[in-house]
Amino acid sequence: MITALVVYLLVGVIFGIAVVHGDSMYPAYQDGDLLFYNRLDHSYQSEDVILFRTEDDQLLLKRIIGVSGEEVDIEEGMGTVLINAMPLKEDYIFQQTFKKKALTYPVDIGEDEYFVMGDQRENSYDSRDFGTIKKQQIKGKAIAVFRF
Repeated sequence: MITALVVYLLVGVIFGIAVVHGDSMYPAYQDGDLLFYNRLDHSYQSEDVILFRTEDDQLLLKRIIGVSGEEVDIEEGMGTVLINAMPLKEDYIFQQTFKKKALTYPVDIGEDEYFVMGDQRENSYDSRDFGTIKKQQIKGKAIAVFRF
């Protein structure tokens, strides 16, 4: 009985487990990986990888690019992501970032909002498609990944 309670608290309340679907976060997270995430750490910042639910009820894994009070833009041609007009250093991607027509740039990020993008930019459904996400949409912050 106590063991079941401890397991429930750890996996059901404090931590969560999810399976990664798709390759939008490749190479760090790949299709079929087992993801462990922290449900209680709500101190989200740039470069955190988060699991969240979209307005149309999709569960996605993306990287936070911009936070409340920042302005996100993408340079035409070069594809450099700009945060408050300064180039963002992104060692985790290996391809150019393109603007998508769903948004008008630059994007101002409101209070308790985040701009998220996949690391595999050409293969990512992200804030360039649906805009910023709200803090309450976030299920947790990625803490570990296991590949089988």
